[in-house]
Amino acid sequence: MKKIILMTALIAAIAAPQAALADNDCNVPMDKWQSRDAVQQMAASLGWNVKRIKIDDGCYEIKGLNEAGKPFKAKINPQSLAIMKLKVKGMDDDRDHRRNRQQHGDATGPLDGVPANKLIQKGSTPKVQVQ
Repeated sequence: MKKIILMTALIAAIAAPQAALADNDCNVPMDKWQSRDAVQQMAASLGWNVKRIKIDDGCYEIKGLNEAGKPFKAKINPQSLAIMKLKVKGMDDDRDHRRNRQQHGDATGPLDGVPANKLIQKGSTPKVQVQ
């Protein structure tokens, strides 16, 4: 029983520092960070209209509008000002495709469900021949 408790305590002691390290996406010492003005200039050079710059998970986080006017959220490395993550609202192709199908009908065939060919007639069952 003592061995089980000892092993559990040992595993917890090893796992705890790893969990603490997993919280930060950018592990850069504060003395190597570039200023918020540098982040603002980098964003302006990309054509971004910045609404907010904050620090999250050890990185700069920018919220604003991109050059196309779409809302975005970007995570920036504070030392190199490299873009770590970029999420742009309205850029989800699957959702856009589903929305277009719902509004305009499925492009695979007519909206009434009967294909426009002579292989299948309304009210008849298809004939299948396996060779």
